Amino acid sequence: MSSTSNFYRNVAGKAAILYVLTGLALSFTAHANTATELSTIEINALGKLDVEFAQTSAVKSVDIASSIARVTVLPGSAQRLIAPFDPQQVDYLVVDGEKVSQGQRLARLSGSEVHHFRDSLAAKKAVFELAESRYQKNKPLVKAKSISQDKWLTISQQFFEAKIAWGHLNHFAEMFEPHSNDDMGYLLAPVDGVFQLPHSESGEQSSMGDVLLGSVTNEQAIRLTTLVDNTIARQVTLLSTPLCTVPVERTEKVANRYLVRLWSAPLPQNCGYQLGEELSLNASMNEQGLRVPSESIFYIDGKAALLKKQAEQLVVVFVSIIGDTNEGDIVIASQSNLLNAQVLSTSVSAVQGMLLGLGGVE
Repeated sequence: MSSTSNFYRNVAGKAAILYVLTGLALSFTAHANTATELSTIEINALGKLDVEFAQTSAVKSVDIASSIARVTVLPGSAQRLIAPFDPQQVDYLVVDGEKVSQGQRLARLSGSEVHHFRDSLAAKKAVFELAESRYQKNKPLVKAKSISQDKWLTISQQFFEAKIAWGHLNHFAEMFEPHSNDDMGYLLAPVDGVFQLPHSESGEQSSMGDVLLGSVTNEQAIRLTTLVDNTIARQVTLLSTPLCTVPVERTEKVANRYLVRLWSAPLPQNCGYQLGEELSLNASMNEQGLRVPSESIFYIDGKAALLKKQAEQLVVVFVSIIGDTNEGDIVIASQSNLLNAQVLSTSVSAVQGMLLGLGGVE
């Protein structure tokens, strides 16, 4: 008796579940078919609704993020101006960020350290020339095996040590112009570019006594850099500012938490931004699309759609949204049937309700 009751109870339960699932399936099918069954509506059926249209237009790029950018130089691109001594006084003759030409005087250096550098340079040059002469004279003797290997090793070692010592000072001498006063001289620009002061007022001194007096950077290395969400970083191809639009040249592979740094291509002349300047920009992807008013977009079964005017009818067209514009419009993926089309821009919600059978208009 008990087993029979359990049997009928299980059958009844399964029947109830089947009934509910069938009802849900029928409901889902009817809802899914709504858009296809009511894909058009006559314009004259809209009655007294306010009916206005907007024309779609093509766009060449899509803004996908806004951020703050900084004008700076690519890491490692600046040619640093390093002195082998710490001048007592550095009187800069150009300002930070100024364009300079090769050979242009950048600063006047003065103090006893300058005098010492000039004397050291002359002394090390004399030692190098003597060591070089001895080295060259003994070369043939080495080939003829007329001197011992130990003696040749000593001669060679003295020559190369003298060469390195003189070369260290001579590298700076190539961008140093002596003054008639032995305690003075001028720092010269080694190349064309933009001059930048060192970060600290007196320069940065290394453990070897070398001092950073500034740097010169080629203008091609001056870029825009910004941080964007790492989920969209690979899609960004353009950085747009109020003055110019620049392609993205580098996307870093290391994330700063959830942000990734982008670097632009060299800035065009019309940009006109200064080093260190911060500005707002839009990160965009270089993708063709169509601009439509945001009011024209509605959703059926979770799919974005709009109403295109076709003769005296409104036709539902499903679209893919790929971004927006600064003016608040929506950008959709390009569709040939929507280029320069007239789309409904007012009373869209009311028409959507009519399409879904939620009521009509008197």
